[in-house]
Amino acid sequence: LVFANVDFSRRPHYHEFHATLPPTSTLQYIYAIFRHGIRSPIREPYPKSPNARLYKNVFPGVRGKLTKAGIRQMYNVGKDLRARYGDFVGDYSQEKVHVTASNVSTRTVMSSMSVMAGMFPPVAPILNNLPTWQPIPVWENSTIFDKVYVYDAPSVATHTCPKIAAITAAALNVSEQPDQRKDRKLIYKLMRENTGHPEMDSVMSVGNVYDVILFEGLNGLPQPEWAIGPRPELDNKPLFPDLLEPIYLEFYYNNVYLEHKQSCLQFISGPLLYSIQEQLKKHEVPREEKFRFHGTSDFAIMGVLSGMGVDVRAIIDPGDGVLFEVHRENLTSEVKVLYYHSMSHSLERLILGRCPDPCTVDEFIKKFPGLSPERWTELCFSDDPCPPAEDFEKTNLYAF
Repeated sequence: LVFANVDFSRRPHYHEFHATLPPTSTLQYIYAIFRHGIRSPIREPYPKSPNARLYKNVFPGVRGKLTKAGIRQMYNVGKDLRARYGDFVGDYSQEKVHVTASNVSTRTVMSSMSVMAGMFPPVAPILNNLPTWQPIPVWENSTIFDKVYVYDAPSVATHTCPKIAAITAAALNVSEQPDQRKDRKLIYKLMRENTGHPEMDSVMSVGNVYDVILFEGLNGLPQPEWAIGPRPELDNKPLFPDLLEPIYLEFYYNNVYLEHKQSCLQFISGPLLYSIQEQLKKHEVPREEKFRFHGTSDFAIMGVLSGMGVDVRAIIDPGDGVLFEVHRENLTSEVKVLYYHSMSHSLERLILGRCPDPCTVDEFIKKFPGLSPERWTELCFSDDPCPPAEDFEKTNLYAF
């Protein structure tokens, strides 16, 4: 299903894609998790940035806020979701639709609000000067299942989950160390020359500049030719995004997969997967709620995808999301997982290798490592640096 002909996507995300989407005639429930929309750069512009003088007017106030481009983007996400699910969900009511957002920043809340504005225009105008808008509540009571806030604040992690504090401290240390890979020496040299950063030699330093270049461009500022132009000395590949993105992606993997341990992944993926599975199980039979939407960060979405065994090979783009659909076919409830590309306004189906079709709700719960709130807390305070991942083939931790 493609909503628009314009494709801004830079590269394929996953090899698990399947072009055929499930029909909506058998649809029974949807749980959606989405990254927030386009924001301002989190970091200050690098010393040689040609756009530095524009920041005061283009990005006023606090760094990392949802911008006008992000509001428009997420409004269009809502319109795309209405195109697929409008006939099933119908018009908005608080009984049918539940909306949450992570409490890390205002950009997740504003993104959820913008999606709802696009997805659910009022049946009749409520306000004369805003005929296509109605207020829809967005709940921030998501800390029990969205743990990004713990990763985002070391002081919180120390008291809430010491294991996450240890993982993030180790990840930060690794990401800040000089990168010793020989095939990247020229990349770092070019970055030092063009950014004016004398210590441009680590995964973290590349990530900071990558964030600036990406979000300057998404907000309409020109991206530097030295970054986006082909480099003869690097097989005619551009630094951005081709050569810098894999380096930046390592920072995410260091946090999600410390030393590539599945057991460390469960701290970020487990609670959110548990929440998703809890709702999918509850809605095997028809209930009043039909659609649940959660606005979060790229980090959380990467964790959930990795927790389902998906090989994440690129940064999660702003406005991208994962949709979990429950379908009722032949007296069996099946889970179908879709990935939404915001830049190309397109949906594609993910094929889960560990839960092939038909992936029933029970099999989905059994195959993937969700963690109940109680079990998550227990593991957070265990003695093992990264406790063994739960074996869900043998252990039933669910009480839905």
